[in-house]
Amino acid sequence: MSLEMSSSASTAREIAAARQTDFVAFLHRAPFAGDALALGFLPGFREDCGYQTDQYLTLEIPVGMLDNDFRNPNLE
Repeated sequence: MSLEMSSSASTAREIAAARQTDFVAFLHRAPFAGDALALGFLPGFREDCGYQTDQYLTLEIPVGMLDNDFRNPNLE
């Protein structure tokens, strides 16, 4: 199986527009969130998940984005 990348003008415009973003968020668990932070991503997690950091006692990762459950949002 191969991944085909289109070189059409619309694809080029979409890529150019995506590169204009201020933030790209990475929502996942440690240690991947720490790696993403080091690479310049905005770290965060899903409302129902967290970083799952019980095994990392000294982990300090900011929460830059919280993905709220849109079906049952807890806005507090």
